[in-house]
Amino acid sequence: MKSKIKYGQHFIVQMTPYSTKVLVSLGEDKEIIIKTLCGYKCPKDLSQPIIDNLTETSSGYYIDFDNGFLLLAMPRYPINIKDFSTLVHEVTHIAQATLEYAGIKICADTTEVLAYATGYLYHEIMKKI
Repeated sequence: MKSKIKYGQHFIVQMTPYSTKVLVSLGEDKEIIIKTLCGYKCPKDLSQPIIDNLTETSSGYYIDFDNGFLLLAMPRYPINIKDFSTLVHEVTHIAQATLEYAGIKICADTTEVLAYATGYLYHEIMKKI
């Protein structure tokens, strides 16, 4: 299957029906991520210290900017099983944060909602790559 986006690109996923937006960054370095965040009106003084604390060896990470805007970043574009496992891991964090913004606490009664949110985001990302 041929990739639909180039290595080192980003895109936004709106977590429908929730109010959160996710910036997905695959294969981009810190400087590009910061520039992109600034383009989405995330203040540089907020994004720079957070990004600076990330290590170059991170396979993936998510950041919650406490305003309904979330970042899912993988310095390496996903190409193998380990990369896609990392992607699912980070997607799950984003899904949980999204539900918390909606006032939904994760417990035995809400795991199905978490599963749907996780599946939705993973599906939206996979449509782009």
